[in-house]
Amino acid sequence: MTSKRSFFNYMKEDLRHKVWMIALSLLGNFLAILVAFLIVEDSILRNLGVDLEIYTDTYIGSVVSFFNEVLTGLGGTIALIGAVIVGLFGFRFLFNKKMVDTYHSLPIKRNTQFWVTYVNGILIWLVPYLVSLLITLVIAVINMVPIGGWWACGLILKAAGMTSLVLLIGFLLMYHLVLVAVMLCGNVFNTLVTTCIIGCAVLCIYGLGIIFFEYYMDAFYATEQLAEAVIYTSPLVSAIYMLLAYCQGDPTFNFTTTMNVNFIVMVLLGTAAWRLYCKRASELAEQGVKNKIATTIMKLIASVLGGMGGWLVFVLITDANSVGWGIFGCILVSVMVYGVLDIIFHMDFKAFLANKLWMAATTVVALLLCLAFNMDWFGYDEYLPKQEKIQSMAIYAREYSNHYLNNEKDNPLELMEYKDQENIYKFLCTGVDNLNYFASDYEGTNLYYGNEYDNVIVKVTLNNGRSYYRQYNLYEKDAEVFRAIVLNEDYAESNLVIDEKERQSIYRVAIRTENTYIEEEEQRREVLDDLITAYNQDVLEHPEGAILGEGRLMVQLRMYTHQYNNYYLDIYESMEHTMAALAKHGYGKAVGEIPKEKVESIILNIGTDYNKYELGEEYAADYELLARAQFGVWDEESLERYREYQKRIQKRYDNYYSEGSRSYVMETEPTEITVTITDPAEIAELMPLLHYNNPYYEGGVLKKYYAGGVILMDVNEGRWDLYIREGDLPLKYIQRFADLQKETK
Repeated sequence: MTSKRSFFNYMKEDLRHKVWMIALSLLGNFLAILVAFLIVEDSILRNLGVDLEIYTDTYIGSVVSFFNEVLTGLGGTIALIGAVIVGLFGFRFLFNKKMVDTYHSLPIKRNTQFWVTYVNGILIWLVPYLVSLLITLVIAVINMVPIGGWWACGLILKAAGMTSLVLLIGFLLMYHLVLVAVMLCGNVFNTLVTTCIIGCAVLCIYGLGIIFFEYYMDAFYATEQLAEAVIYTSPLVSAIYMLLAYCQGDPTFNFTTTMNVNFIVMVLLGTAAWRLYCKRASELAEQGVKNKIATTIMKLIASVLGGMGGWLVFVLITDANSVGWGIFGCILVSVMVYGVLDIIFHMDFKAFLANKLWMAATTVVALLLCLAFNMDWFGYDEYLPKQEKIQSMAIYAREYSNHYLNNEKDNPLELMEYKDQENIYKFLCTGVDNLNYFASDYEGTNLYYGNEYDNVIVKVTLNNGRSYYRQYNLYEKDAEVFRAIVLNEDYAESNLVIDEKERQSIYRVAIRTENTYIEEEEQRREVLDDLITAYNQDVLEHPEGAILGEGRLMVQLRMYTHQYNNYYLDIYESMEHTMAALAKHGYGKAVGEIPKEKVESIILNIGTDYNKYELGEEYAADYELLARAQFGVWDEESLERYREYQKRIQKRYDNYYSEGSRSYVMETEPTEITVTITDPAEIAELMPLLHYNNPYYEGGVLKKYYAGGVILMDVNEGRWDLYIREGDLPLKYIQRFADLQKETK
């Protein structure tokens, strides 16, 4: 057995040949840590100047931020670069036939040779890092004690320790990845190629798979949880992601999970590198890659990915979604990638066709995968479970939720468990049928939005415990089946209710109408709790009020959180508990309705006739049709007339722009077309129809869109910009625009 003394003697001898690496590491860490800290601290002191005693917390926060963010960014860059250098050149003797024979002839076991070189690689980065960090910490503590005391120094030491752990894991992850490639290859070029393939293969498979699913599968929905998990399969990307997420303070970054998973991957890679070194043939030096299992797997993965990428590129550049061009691109790129990798791994240009059968088989695999996506051979879009096999369904539609989808376990898709099998099955059948339905085939009653749709995401859980995700489009014709799914307590509780965790994160609320904005700097906790409790009570007792927007929209609440999202709540007059809570805390006057006796007039404004201004009298709009379009009041005859008018205008504009020059046919700007209502009885008729804002998420399959252009003037000459739901304006006011046009003529 080799003695400890021999081990350390060999370490010293090995380090003697790596002085240049040590010098680079010292220089890099010195600049990235010590010099960077001195620059940052000098900048902080210059900015704060004589106010340092006043802004003590700012100074402490800035210094702590350096050891969290700047140290991670700059120190992490040096760590990753250092890992590549020491991994690539630490075992540089393996790339030279004479050197490898010399090293392997030494009276030292191969196992010992590996561990000596391995440990030296770590020390070359770690010791300069720790020295630079220690000096920096000493300076920081000396400067901090008089200002923030030992408590502040503890914050600095904690931040430096956590950051150092992240950098160590990142360094070892990258170091072990490079070592695996080194042990498989006989030269630097092959090592770099192999590092990229091993480091990114699974992530590339996932990424390209997602692209194909997104491009060809209309119902596909990718969960963020899967995207986060797959990062760990790519050591190259995982190390960079870990440093960036920690450096930027990403709120979705799970420190413990990330460290643990990366530690496991790092140990597996290190073990693989050690075993490969022990079994590595000496004659591999100055060669390519001789491990047939490794080369076959790498060529297979790269060639299939290349073929799929080639398919996509040729399909997209031909702008015709041509299967023929896709097949050509797939075969071309797949063959090229396989052949080029054979040249690289064999270090011989003649090796391009060395494995013709494997090349052909790999190309066929790539081609079949592309065709499978293109033609949906696996029936992804059309999949429908049998009704009796459905256990529950969760649904998320952004237009009817105040929550955001995220990668946490408490997002709406993970919380909701709607269990009415019959309604679920009807909904899924509708969603699948709509995959072959185009909005342009359906002309709704709303001129601008009638052919729009709501995009909904669902999670279906089966009786066997398996779950799957899909997204579907729902149109006006599907309102009944859609309403059955969302107008219930299950949906309200998962998509609208603000739970205890979210409640504690909210620290301020802004109260807004179109004409009022209230945001207090210091919000009492009692106010926030009362508003949240009242809102939750409203949406649970009467989901239709919040989801469909029953009654007038009186106010919007914007609730600020310490997390990465805020809540935007539309409050309708049917939500009595919330309105009462606002009144209780003194906001009743700001969000209440305007008494009709204080209204002097209501002005209906439909804009101007720019078509007449730009194109001439023959293209002048019909005021009645403009009013119908503004306020969404249609019958079949008027809707058809307006569509014909729009087609005529569009044809004229197409010719107009093709002529290359524009000149207005009228010398004066067109004036706004308005109708003013002053009759108290008519004002009283209109007031219950007017809203004080438009919804944060406007319109959709289950609720109407809102029209602006309603102006209220009070007796004090105050102006209020209000809204009305499309279709709610009585027809007699539309007729007044027709009368106005007659008077104008």
